[in-house]
Amino acid sequence: MTQARIWRKPDIAAGASAGEAFVANVRAALEQIDANATGAVEGRDPEHLHQLRVGLRRLRSTLRAFHSLLR
Repeated sequence: MTQARIWRKPDIAAGASAGEAFVANVRAALEQIDANATGAVEGRDPEHLHQLRVGLRRLRSTLRAFHSLLR
């Protein structure tokens, strides 16, 4: 049984553009969602579902924070 994957802070360089920061945050959230999806569906451990939901909230927060930059 695999462990649930917790949030991994994306590595964003000090001089990164807003677009680069957006992509890094979205990628980190999607990786967390993907890493926990199977465990959540199979019901092996409630922590998988919790961490999947954390990934979804972080994705939603990223989209909200960068909304004005998105076309």
